[in-house]
Amino acid sequence: MAKSSRAAKSYKTELVDIQNGDCLDLLRQLPESSIDFIVTDPPYFLDQLGDEWDDNRIVRNMKKAGAVGGLPVGMKFDKQQGRRLERFFFQVSNEAIRVLKPG
Repeated sequence: MAKSSRAAKSYKTELVDIQNGDCLDLLRQLPESSIDFIVTDPPYFLDQLGDEWDDNRIVRNMKKAGAVGGLPVGMKFDKQQGRRLERFFFQVSNEAIRVLKPG
């Protein structure tokens, strides 16, 4: 999976530590049973979007396709993309289970 060109960011206080980066890289750095809560927004590998999000390219494609409030015309979720999502999220799920606290 391609790495995002955006720099990783973090926010930390005494009670909260929010990390923004490649999820597999960040999860692998965490000790077992050390996390209370994980929020995910996985890539769904939609056709024409690729692995990296480029906001400007998406907006251009949407305008060109005439899409309003949805995916541009012609976007689909095909079997190959579904398999890529499954392989990717299998790795993420294994790491999430390892680092989440029991219960």
